[in-house]
Amino acid sequence: WGANPQTINGLSTDINKTVSDMTNDTGRAILGDFANAFKWGYAKTIPLEIIQYGNPDNDSEAGDLKGHNQVYLRCELYLGWGILDGTAFSRIVTEAPASGLTLTLSAATNLAGGTKVAVAPDLGANNKYLLKKNGTIPRVNTVVVDTEDGWADYTENAEIAAIEGETIAVVEVVAATGKVVKGGTKVVAAANLKS
Repeated sequence: WGANPQTINGLSTDINKTVSDMTNDTGRAILGDFANAFKWGYAKTIPLEIIQYGNPDNDSEAGDLKGHNQVYLRCELYLGWGILDGTAFSRIVTEAPASGLTLTLSAATNLAGGTKVAVAPDLGANNKYLLKKNGTIPRVNTVVVDTEDGWADYTENAEIAAIEGETIAVVEVVAATGKVVKGGTKVVAAANLKS
């Protein structure tokens, strides 16, 4: 294929760090049809360099080759691989829960045993808040539907009944699709409740 092929069997190639830069957020593994949609190879020519003197690796302990009666043989192998059909592969991802919302609790004005939840930053255009007690925040782009699994529409600073030690979870979702954009949690303290 050569050292840096522009095409393989007529298909354009791309060089990137998709695999080497994988993290928990971008992917844990790649699954796919490695038998038919994946190719690898190496250059037929392997350059060999004979270094007779000097310190090619700037190694302070090795010193000068000629001074130690040594010769350095250096080869460089060009190895390449490519995915020929992107639809034949998928990434396994373990994305973290949505974040980005800061919740501030304060005692309710009218509701005994109630609290108010202020959310920052401001709600995005065409989005809405959903609230759940003792809930966990789903991942970004997870679809959360009102009234399913305990989520309910929430208007910022509305008063809700709460108990000390309860966790309040709020997600910001796209109103039309229910996809999670941001999320945040806060534990209710005694000072956050109207007595």
